Amino acid sequence: MTSVKLFVASDLSLQYGEKGNRIAILKAKDDLQRAIRATGIPMTRVLTGNFAEFTLGCCGMGIDLTRNRLVHTANSTNEKANMAYVHSTREYVGAAYLSIFTANDISEIQNRTISLTELAPTGNEIAAAMKQKHGKEPEIIVHSLEKVQAAFDESLKAGVPAAAAWFYRKIWGTGELMAMLSSDVWDVPGYRKATLDDLIVSGKVGKYRDLPDFVVTYVEDTMFQALS
Repeated sequence: MTSVKLFVASDLSLQYGEKGNRIAILKAKDDLQRAIRATGIPMTRVLTGNFAEFTLGCCGMGIDLTRNRLVHTANSTNEKANMAYVHSTREYVGAAYLSIFTANDISEIQNRTISLTELAPTGNEIAAAMKQKHGKEPEIIVHSLEKVQAAFDESLKAGVPAAAAWFYRKIWGTGELMAMLSSDVWDVPGYRKATLDDLIVSGKVGKYRDLPDFVVTYVEDTMFQALS
């Protein structure tokens, strides 16, 4: 008999489903959650989408604030990228966790899949903020859905560490990213949410974690090239 009253899955992401399970770390998380459910332990998931620090603070999603470059994948010009990266800031996620898990009984939050949405801009809205920051239009690179899918398949097969970035770009461009959130949205009472003006124009987006040099080269160079 276990004494665990509630298991909180450390997703800090989305519900990627079978497509996402092609990526080893996402499959491992999914397998763990299935195992927890099988034991009957109550579980709560908190879906954050992408952290703004990832979406805007590195080039993995095709947004290069430093060099004023932007990759549009499929229909990402018009599709929203949920951030709490798709894009929540770390501060908002921390405040949400505090609000959820310290102010509510377990019975009120168990077996729920809760979504956080701090901001969810489209590619066009991000481009407009970049123009405001730099005083000129960003350089736009366009990748088709078919080319990005092929790049994901090939890089995954080759064991490229940054292969998952192609998948994340694809689901933004198809609109799947927003669909991977739940309808159970949690808003932090009294919290002023960040805006693109804060994060991009005023440059307040936090730095993403340090990445190996070869990953930086891949996401900043290879993933900004035209796809043949």
